[in-house]
Amino acid sequence: SDILFSKKLSNDKFFIQGSSNMYNNQTFNNFILLNNDATVFNNFKNDYQIAFGVCLQEGSYALENLPNQIFVRWKERYSRVLKGEHIKIIDHFEIENVPQYVEVSLSPICLNDKIIGATCFSHDITQQKLSELALKESENRYKSLVSNLPSTTYRCLVDKQWTMKFISNEIFNLTGYPPDDFINNKVRSYTSVIFPDDVEYVELVGSEKLAVKESYSIEYRIVHKTGEIRWVHERGRGNYDENDKLDSIDGVITDITLRKKGEQ
Repeated sequence: SDILFSKKLSNDKFFIQGSSNMYNNQTFNNFILLNNDATVFNNFKNDYQIAFGVCLQEGSYALENLPNQIFVRWKERYSRVLKGEHIKIIDHFEIENVPQYVEVSLSPICLNDKIIGATCFSHDITQQKLSELALKESENRYKSLVSNLPSTTYRCLVDKQWTMKFISNEIFNLTGYPPDDFINNKVRSYTSVIFPDDVEYVELVGSEKLAVKESYSIEYRIVHKTGEIRWVHERGRGNYDENDKLDSIDGVITDITLRKKGEQ
C-alpha cells in the first residue's frame, strides 16, 4: 500500500534526498521520483508542466498525463526500468504542432535488493536539436548543390595527405575512385593520386599562400585509376578558427585536360 511504501522509504530518505539534490543542480531541468505503479511521490521541478500543461502532484499517475503519441512507448520503457534496466534516450514529440526534444534518463530505485520505483531525469534540448537539424538541412542542400557542379569540391585538413573531410561525387569522374575512398584517407589519400613529380610543387604553392592567408590557384597533373594522366586546375582557401589558426581548406578542382592537350 501507499502507507507501507512511505514507511519503507523513510528509512532511506537521506539517500534519495541526497541523490535528488545532486542531480537537481546539474543540467537536468526536471527530476521526478516514481513508485512502482508510476505514481509520483516527489517532483523537484516544474518543466513537466511547461512541456505538457500538467503539474505533476504527489500521488498522480505520471503516464496518463503524456500525449497519446508517446504514452505507449513510455509505458514500455517504465516496465523495462522496473525490471532493472537503465535507459537514456532522446524523446521527440509535438505539442500543438510544435516539435519538442527532451533528453531523458530513467533508472530503477532499489530498496533492500527490491526495485520499488524509478528516477526520471529530463532535460529540454529542443533548441539544440532544432539547430542541429537546421545545420544538417543546410549541409544537405550544399551537398546537393555541389553534386551537380562539373568540378570537384572539397574540404580537407592541413596535413601532408590533404586528408579529405568532404569531397563531392565528381571526384569519381576525375580520378575513377569513389568519394568514400578519400574521406579520412579510408582507402587512399588525395595526395596519392597526384602525379609524383608534382606532389612537392603542389604542397609548396599551397603552403606559401595559406601562410599569408591568401587563396591559391595551381595547375598540376593527377593519375586516373586507368593510369591516364590528367591535368587539373585547383583553387583553394583556408578556414581559420577563433584563435586565427588554420584548421581546414575549402577548394574546387576542375579537369582541364582537354585545354592542355589543345595547347600542346
